Amino acid sequence: CRIVLRIDSDMEVKEGVEIGSREPNDSGALSEEQQQKLDQFKIKVRQENEQYFRNHPEIQLMTAGVMKDILNKQPEDPQTFIACFLATIILAVTIITPCDGSYAFQAFRMQQYQLHGVSYGCKSALVNMEVRLANSDLILRRCIFVRLAELTIEKFQSLINNGAGAIVVLLPSEFQTSPIENREEWLELEHQIMEEEVPVPVYFTIEDSNLTSIYTEVQQSTDATSGSTAMAAILDSVTSFGYQIYSDGKESRPESDAKLINYYGKLTGFGIEEQLPTIAFVTHYDSFGIAPGLAYGYDTNASGVVALLELARLFSSMYKSGKMRSRYNLFFVLTAGGNFNYHGTKKWIDEELDSADSNLLTDVDYVICIDSIGRSENLNLHVSKPPKDDTAGYALVKEFKQTAEMLGINFTLVHKKINLGEDLLSWEHERFSLRRLPAGTISHFNNHVDKGRRTIFDTRSESNTDILEKNVKFIGEAVARYIFNLSSLLQDKEFQLLTDELSLHRDFINTWMHQITKQPRGAQLFTKDHNLLYAFEQVLTTYLKDVKKVTMRPDKKDPEFVFYDSLVMQLHAYRVKPALFDLFLALGIASYVGVVYLIIQNMPVVAGFLASIATKSKSKSD
Repeated sequence: CRIVLRIDSDMEVKEGVEIGSREPNDSGALSEEQQQKLDQFKIKVRQENEQYFRNHPEIQLMTAGVMKDILNKQPEDPQTFIACFLATIILAVTIITPCDGSYAFQAFRMQQYQLHGVSYGCKSALVNMEVRLANSDLILRRCIFVRLAELTIEKFQSLINNGAGAIVVLLPSEFQTSPIENREEWLELEHQIMEEEVPVPVYFTIEDSNLTSIYTEVQQSTDATSGSTAMAAILDSVTSFGYQIYSDGKESRPESDAKLINYYGKLTGFGIEEQLPTIAFVTHYDSFGIAPGLAYGYDTNASGVVALLELARLFSSMYKSGKMRSRYNLFFVLTAGGNFNYHGTKKWIDEELDSADSNLLTDVDYVICIDSIGRSENLNLHVSKPPKDDTAGYALVKEFKQTAEMLGINFTLVHKKINLGEDLLSWEHERFSLRRLPAGTISHFNNHVDKGRRTIFDTRSESNTDILEKNVKFIGEAVARYIFNLSSLLQDKEFQLLTDELSLHRDFINTWMHQITKQPRGAQLFTKDHNLLYAFEQVLTTYLKDVKKVTMRPDKKDPEFVFYDSLVMQLHAYRVKPALFDLFLALGIASYVGVVYLIIQNMPVVAGFLASIATKSKSKSD
């Protein structure tokens, strides 16, 4: 124990033991339990401090800056030097907010692409102009900030027709995590804007506190300039501040290396592979919305991809055992370009059917396309032609109906003929039907024109894991009963195969749903090194055999599709004085220089005038 000086009540200095020691005669000593708690508290505080420093690397940078200045300048009073250094930083942070000078934010440009020679979306990307609001009187060649709640198709058309230079739509901060009010109205608006010819840049961004500050300040400036008189409006305009928006990027150009990448693999049934029939599962992995950078597609079509991966895992576990291998080959295909007229599917079908070395689709019993099954238990099987009696398609549809009744799912067969006069196909199975392959698309959407199929408002708040899991089980159970012919072999019509060891893995579904939807999946955003493509290849290789990656590019002479770049941009908002202020400042400087010039040119006259004034002042004083 350390020896310290203790002053008693009589002001005598005595030797004693420091409070907190373990000396038994010391009334201030800590017990063993108290000492352990103190030690644990010290460890906890040290861990919290270390964690805080890890979470705030700027403190380390600031400390390094202080030490560098101290060693370079070697002040006589280091404490005062450090206090002045910190005071300067605090004062700067207190006075200057991020929006007072400039603020950079990420914005997502509206779709721009060509499909079969027809252009869609906005045609420009660069922005360098003053910010105004949609209710401003002056919008010509201005960047218009408008909140989603204030936007209508009439207002959008009015802004374009009145010469707006650019439009930035502010989305509510919670739009990806909470249900959007008036969702159907926004879906309709998104669809209508996509049908417009838009010559100016249109961006979408999520509103934060800084953008709210900019919006409010621009609103106040707009209100101030609408004074009661023209002179008051001019003076308010000169004394107010505004914002200039600048895009950090280049003008949009066609992508020279656009490509679509498909993945497929198979499970081989029991018997001679070439003589066995095939059931194919197909789904596209890209999503679509008015802004590719915001198209996360939880239901459309992350749910389809997750369903296909879980079905591959389930049937892979069956086929590993020789007793559980059916006399069917199973085929699993992830296609690209689903929202671009299913072009990736078309290319793959053409190559497979036209190739003399491939027989993957020659003996297919049925192709099951999966599209949007994550929001409702009411499922539809969309077909171009109802299957005839005594066909494999008829037997499979029968299994779907029986399984739906068993699991409590409302299942409906929807027949729609292919309209060859339309530019775009309605469903993915139509690509197979055009080549006379039996196929259908399972989806909770009743109609192909439902605007919920192509929207940025298909967000996490709209997804439901319980519904998705139930629908995946429905598809897997129906197909399993079909390929094993369970309906004919079993008297128990309520028997379920996908239970116990063959049951669905909820963690697998949740993990892949999170992995797929944590980044936007616009078809234009998938490069050859995209991490999601690598993940698809890895998981398919884990459960399937002969997994292949097929890359397709558009024809150089007559491209079927053209993608454009500059879809995600960094916009900078700079706080500036209005142009009228520069005019007044120029006039003031010119007036000052003019007066000085006249004085210099007429110096004798000025000197005489000043002398006469001085003489008069002197005479009056006398």
